[in-house]
Amino acid sequence: VLRSVLKLFSMGIFFLPLFPLGAVFTVIGLVLHYWACKYQLLRLCKRPYRQSHEMAFGAIKVVALNTLLLSLTQYLFLRPSLRGTGEDASRWFAEVSVWASVVSLILQSLARRFGWGESRQIALDDIDYYSAQRAWPKHQKYHTTHPFYLKLEVVSARSKSPLPWDPRTGNIPPPD
Repeated sequence: VLRSVLKLFSMGIFFLPLFPLGAVFTVIGLVLHYWACKYQLLRLCKRPYRQSHEMAFGAIKVVALNTLLLSLTQYLFLRPSLRGTGEDASRWFAEVSVWASVVSLILQSLARRFGWGESRQIALDDIDYYSAQRAWPKHQKYHTTHPFYLKLEVVSARSKSPLPWDPRTGNIPPPD
């Protein structure tokens, strides 16, 4: 999922100097992708898969690289058609963008190397879903607040069939 979002974002950045209206199409595509993923997550998926903070760090790095890509493509694609002030402005923008992305990448790698900000990170590698769900109260769990699942609790109580989760806490027991 993240790969397709970053690919769409990168393609929009790459072709932005050639087709500025493409930024609108890129935003529309990202918004549609967001709503499609939200629908899939809330209506079709059963359990969350494991993710780590590495995906977020990788996405930030890709955005910084796309800043570099935008400046280079703008300079390469627009430079032949510009003269005078436009050429100077394009060169200035390219230089500033290149330096901004290089500084951003350097700061990111320094932060990773020296562990800046790691004190706020939680090591989630050893925590499984069934242990992590205990961190939230019942009123913050999706399967205990959605109207469909609330109706399922009523139906379950009438038919005396057990729920797949603990009705008191909302915790789902681990599979046997």
